Amino acid sequence: SGYCIGIPDAGTSSIPVQVCDCEYVPDAYMEILEAESKGLISLIRYENQSQKKRAWIRNTVIQEYKAAEDQPDYRHFLEGKFKDVLENIE
Repeated sequence: SGYCIGIPDAGTSSIPVQVCDCEYVPDAYMEILEAESKGLISLIRYENQSQKKRAWIRNTVIQEYKAAEDQPDYRHFLEGKFKDVLENIE
């Protein structure tokens, strides 16, 4: 019923599944920064990315935006996060 989607510890199902556990996280960003400070994860901030990686991110955002013509919520998200990238697209 599920298949590998290439994300560690994640899966999918074509049928409803029962939730067996959950955890409320009031501030996910704070939790991410805390995990970083404990050495549990490593973050590479945008400004520290290589020029090649930044170009890839820019191109990906533009492609995603163009492909999301029928997804106004997703476009709104992209516009909010990548306004500078999307200002001059056709």
